[in-house]
Amino acid sequence: MRRIIGLLLIIITGCNGSVYFTEPQPSFAKDLKSFPLSLQGKFKSVSDSCNYLITSGHIIKYNAQFRSAGSSQNDSVYNKINVKTAFNKYQFFKDTIVQINDTLLYISTGDTVFSFDAAHRIRKYKNYYFINTNNDSTIWLVDKLWLTSRDTLVYGSIDQKEEIDRFKSVTNVKRIPKPVNYNNLSDSSEKSVKDTIYILSPANKEFRKIARGNFFTSHEKFVRIR
Repeated sequence: MRRIIGLLLIIITGCNGSVYFTEPQPSFAKDLKSFPLSLQGKFKSVSDSCNYLITSGHIIKYNAQFRSAGSSQNDSVYNKINVKTAFNKYQFFKDTIVQINDTLLYISTGDTVFSFDAAHRIRKYKNYYFINTNNDSTIWLVDKLWLTSRDTLVYGSIDQKEEIDRFKSVTNVKRIPKPVNYNNLSDSSEKSVKDTIYILSPANKEFRKIARGNFFTSHEKFVRIR
């Protein structure tokens, strides 16, 4: 993840491992430069104990302890780090520290699962955000992120088994053998070389149907932490 995960990789490792797009989606939308304020904050998965921090530029999976900037505990650490910009990350003694206003968030097992770069792009259509991830190739994993309420976030991945026939009813689907070097595999005896991947290149009208239709049905739900 580098995915959300394979969300939230986003952060989750979903079922979308064999369905790809030839370019980031929606192809008619521009790349966002940051996460909107409505998505930013701390979230907890309803299915496990994982917490996630969404900043303007990152999604971070973490185990955290909160300490005020004026805390006497670990003052030697505070004094050695000049933290001024919200959401900047610093490495110190294997801990990641993120400043949110006047609070320091310690992330002892923090893992950045998404950051804006050439391999990770986010685009918006209607009220949906599409997370595009490029895994060292010319094809893209696409996942869907949206709010069902102010405090509930849903991360949707493609369920290949359930959805591939639906895709075929909307757009052309190309089926090809999975490349030997897929996911940096070097051993041609790997079982995955026999697997199949599906490549989609929907027209704008077709993707609009996909975005609004019964797709990205492998869901992970998150609730905002107050």
